[in-house]
Amino acid sequence: MNKKTILTILSGIVEDGDYISLWEIVWELNSINVPNSLKVAKEILLFLYEQGYIRLFSSNWGCGTEMKEICDKSEILNILRDDKNYEPVGVNSKYFCVTETERGRAYYVKQDQNSKNSLDGIK
Repeated sequence: MNKKTILTILSGIVEDGDYISLWEIVWELNSINVPNSLKVAKEILLFLYEQGYIRLFSSNWGCGTEMKEICDKSEILNILRDDKNYEPVGVNSKYFCVTETERGRAYYVKQDQNSKNSLDGIK
């Protein structure tokens, strides 16, 4: 995984300060011309989840419904691995989004302050 790409995604999640849909992450990667953006998005989100940097939620698009946090690890891993969950949805359709954890925000701030953009343990 590319350090800069990981930091780009983490910064989008943290700096937005809200929920970011999985398809928006793919769009972000496309906007910076990352090849195989879906595959890369999945790898990065799985990495960020395993590090405890993000949380996963579901809701219905455009309905003003509450965000429901998904807490079951196997369910989260299945959702993050499934290509269809990265596709935009229509109104009233279930979708998945992420937000940062306190640990993720702290890690991002640490990396942001380190202008070298070094992500410990990432090659």
